Amino acid sequence: MVATGNSISIEQLAIPIFKGEHYKFWSIKMKTLFKSQDLWELVENGYADPDEEVRLMNNRKKDSMALVFIQQAVHETLFSTIEVATTSKEAWTTLQTKFDTEEELVEVERQEQVAKNLQAINEKQDELVQKLEKKTIQLLNFYIVFQGVILTAIAQGSLLTSDHWWVPFILSLSAFFIDVIPAMHAMNKCLQARIALEFNRSELETVHLKINELKQRLNGNPPNDIRPVKPDGLNIFKWRILAWWTGFWFCAITAVVLAACPLVVRKHGKEGT
Repeated sequence: MVATGNSISIEQLAIPIFKGEHYKFWSIKMKTLFKSQDLWELVENGYADPDEEVRLMNNRKKDSMALVFIQQAVHETLFSTIEVATTSKEAWTTLQTKFDTEEELVEVERQEQVAKNLQAINEKQDELVQKLEKKTIQLLNFYIVFQGVILTAIAQGSLLTSDHWWVPFILSLSAFFIDVIPAMHAMNKCLQARIALEFNRSELETVHLKINELKQRLNGNPPNDIRPVKPDGLNIFKWRILAWWTGFWFCAITAVVLAACPLVVRKHGKEGT
């Protein structure tokens, strides 16, 4: 039984076992363990051989104890990684170099795959937005042309006689349901697709920042503080206003045309008598 100065033995300590996965979590637990036993400075920095023999013996004893903790914490399938280490610092550095780097490389690959998937989703979402925009514009253009033809025909008296105002009224109302309602539905879907695309682009940008931060760590550079990139709220607000304004504008046009149908037809009939 190995005991420390406060009479705590290895058997009494809950030593976390490292099996090759989740190195960061394991290393945090081990650091806490070393600090509780006043061994972390030796593990992190090692020790120099002092002139005093008593102090040297004490450092070697504490370092051996820390090395025992590390050996006990490493699973037997990984023990060959540190079997030649003679100090706790050497064993700790060996594990850190091997597994911390491997985990970061795995995380880089995972984040790159996430970025690739998001990019594919964004491309499909962008195609959907363009398709819905094209459909909306086509329907609204057809509606404008159709209403213009009806009003022109009424004004010229080539469509109907004076008292049959309900004919252009029904035609205009039918055009509204055939063109404007589907156009507004497509425009709403386009708005939702645009918002989703904006959120996906922000998430993709955040993932790229994470990848760059991980690569900086691998290169030995100090990591940066990564904050999630937020969607552009102003753009989303503009898209909402544009959608609502477009819908209101075409509803207003429909209301004006429907109200004008009986007035124009009757006026034309009076002028013809």
